Amino acid sequence: MWRKLLASNASPAVILIRFIVGGVFLSEGLQKFIFPVDLGVGRFIKIGIPSPEIMAPFVGVVEIVGGVLLLAGFLTRLAAMPLIIDMLVAITTTKLPILQKSGFWAMAHEARVDYAMLLGCIFLLISRKVVARCRADQGRRALRRIGRKNRDKVTFCPIPSRNTFLSYCHQEEKIMKESKTVHTMNTSNRTIGEIVADNHITA
Repeated sequence: MWRKLLASNASPAVILIRFIVGGVFLSEGLQKFIFPVDLGVGRFIKIGIPSPEIMAPFVGVVEIVGGVLLLAGFLTRLAAMPLIIDMLVAITTTKLPILQKSGFWAMAHEARVDYAMLLGCIFLLISRKVVARCRADQGRRALRRIGRKNRDKVTFCPIPSRNTFLSYCHQEEKIMKESKTVHTMNTSNRTIGEIVADNHITA
C-alpha cells in the first residue's frame, strides 16, 4: 500500500498543479495563525464551527503540512486526501449560505478558489490512474497504426475454387503414377541387365 502511495508515473507537467494547489494551501494555513481574528479562530466563530479554538489551529496545520508536501512532491496523493475534505467542508459551511442568501452567481464568485483547489486536489489524487490510462490508449493507437501499415504491406494469396483444387489433385496423382511406372521400368531393366551379365560371366 505504501509503495503505491509513494510511486508515481505522472507527467512532469503535474508539477505546475502541485505548485498552484500547494502554494495556496500553504499561504492560507499560515494566514490562519498570522491573522487569527479575521482568518483563524475569529472566522471559525463567525461561521459557527464547533470548538473554534481547536479546529482553527488544526485546519491551519493540515493546510500547511499538506501544502508543503504538495510543493515538495512527497506523498502527494496522501496529502491530497485531507485537503479534499477541507475544501468540501469550506464549501459547505461558507459558500452554501451565500447561495441561499445571494444566489448562484454571488456564490460562484466567492467559491472560485475553493472549486479550483478542490479539483486540483482530486486531480493529484487520481493523476496516476489518468496517466496510466492515457498511456494505455496511446499504446493501443500505436499498435493499430502498426497493424494498418503491416496489413497494407502483406499480399494475400487468393483461395482456389473447388474445380481448380480437384484439377490440381488429379495432376499430382497422374505425376505420381508416372513416377512409379518409370521407377518400375528402371528396376526391371536393371534386373534384366544383371541377369545377362551373370549369364555372360558364367559362359
